[in-house]
Amino acid sequence: MINNPLVTVVLPTYKRPKLLKRAIQSVLNQTYPHFKIYIYDDASGDNTGEVVAEMAKNDSRIFYHCNEQNLGVIYNSQQAWKKVDTPYFIELCDDNLLLPNCLESALNGFEKYPEALMSVNQVIFVNSKWQILRVTLAENCREGLYEHPEGLLFLIKEIPYIISGALFRREVTQKVGEYDPEIGLLADWDYAFRIAAQFSYAVNQTPGVIFYGDETSASINARSDFVWPQWLKMYQRIVEHPNLDLETKNEVETHLKIRLKQMLVGQGKEAVRCGNYSVAGMSANVLKDFFKSPRHYLKLKLFAFASRWFPPYRWYLNLFNELRGKKKRSEIKDRFSEFHKYTSSMKDMDW
Repeated sequence: MINNPLVTVVLPTYKRPKLLKRAIQSVLNQTYPHFKIYIYDDASGDNTGEVVAEMAKNDSRIFYHCNEQNLGVIYNSQQAWKKVDTPYFIELCDDNLLLPNCLESALNGFEKYPEALMSVNQVIFVNSKWQILRVTLAENCREGLYEHPEGLLFLIKEIPYIISGALFRREVTQKVGEYDPEIGLLADWDYAFRIAAQFSYAVNQTPGVIFYGDETSASINARSDFVWPQWLKMYQRIVEHPNLDLETKNEVETHLKIRLKQMLVGQGKEAVRCGNYSVAGMSANVLKDFFKSPRHYLKLKLFAFASRWFPPYRWYLNLFNELRGKKKRSEIKDRFSEFHKYTSSMKDMDW
């Protein structure tokens, strides 16, 4: 990389010192050494500061800030992004890991495509047992530059999750703005869509990030919450984006509706399995009123009715879901066997 530009790794954290230590170490293991790590502790009130201080004794690239009060995930990230003073930055959640070549690979993307506003590596999603759940690499994902509107349509149809492996130019916040806290857990998708609606981005075939999900992950803890109002805001913002022509707008609307309907059906079923019948009912109503899908509405209402008035049925649903999950994980294991070398090398490390 020409001139070896400095990269900031933004690392927000909250009450997960053990996982944070692992995340920091994954950054220190980078093949590209020109970086600094800024940890933003969202008022954890535990030994997080001590863990960071101990690691900082041996590496001057580690910096620490602790909020006086808890700001929440998105506001904590916002303040961190505003303080970035290097040409490039990446955000790493405290339960995720950078693969050793992450920064080097992403910077190579910028070197090849200087017009890109972000350079993204592939992301490997694993569970607490280090079983691969998903890899963002789609079969039709080509390496190279994605310009708008092609880049936006590709993200919507294929892999919005890829933003978890994105290295940004510092000026992204000036050109696109910040994460929107009102979008909630899909704020990163919303941000990726806003970038792709206006600017080019580079895609690298190489995996760069391991996205780790366990019982403490926000996406798992909130999986049965009713978040349709947040999704609707994201949908309206992208469909009505002033940079889209009519043809692109119609295509974006069609494919985003397909994706959101699938997600809403999944959310409704998850709510039934959790016994959250209020959320299941609200999800069913949106399927009927917004998506004009009476079939999905009736099916979800039937699931909820049977589970509520015949409790063994909910047990059956959970068992069926567990068995289907095992089968799916087995299929994924075979499909993504070439990526096991990445997860195995990280799993076996002495963190």
